[in-house]
Amino acid sequence: MLRVRRSRLLAGIALLIALTTVAGCSLSGGSAKARITPLGHNSLGGAQSGGKGGEGIALTVVGGRRYLFTAAESGPNCFSVVDVTDPGKLTLVRQIDVPAAVVRCNSLDLSGHILAVAYQTTLVGQQPVGMQLYDVSDPTNPRKAGFLDTSGPHSRGVHHVWFVDGRFAYIATGAADFTPTNPTTTSS
Repeated sequence: MLRVRRSRLLAGIALLIALTTVAGCSLSGGSAKARITPLGHNSLGGAQSGGKGGEGIALTVVGGRRYLFTAAESGPNCFSVVDVTDPGKLTLVRQIDVPAAVVRCNSLDLSGHILAVAYQTTLVGQQPVGMQLYDVSDPTNPRKAGFLDTSGPHSRGVHHVWFVDGRFAYIATGAADFTPTNPTTTSS
C-alpha cells in the first residue's frame, strides 16, 4: 500500500513539474524564458497596515466565491483575507491584527473551515506564542476557535504550521519545557 501511494505521489510530482515546465517556459535556443503574466494585484493596505508577506497561504471556496488567506511576517497585520474570485479584481475583505506588537503570524494552513495560524515572537520568553485556530466558515468574519500555548522561558513560539487533514497540526515550535542544547541561539 505504501509503495502504491509513494508511486502515485512521485507520478503526481513529475506531472506537476512537467506542466510547470511546459506552461512556464519556452526552451527555444537552449534558454528558458518565463511566460508568467500577472492577472491581478492587491497591496493588502501597504506596508504600514498589511505588514510584510509571510510564508503561509491557503485557499477556500464558500458560496461560489474564492477566498485566499495570506500570512504576514510582521504586524500590525496577522493575516489577510482576499476575495480572489475575479483574478483581475482582487478584493481585500478582512485583516486580522497580531495579538501583540512582538508577535508575527508567519505561517498558516487550512483544513475545511478551520484555519491554523502560527504565533511567533521576536525574543524567547515573550507571549502570546503558539497556534491560534480560527473558524473561517464565513471567511469575511474569522472567529477564534482555540489556542495551543507553547510559551516558555526558551520558546519563541510556532514558526511553521501544517494542518491539512483537520485532525493533526504539525508545528515547528519550542515548547514550554524545551531546553536548548546551545543556549546562545535562543535570542535570535
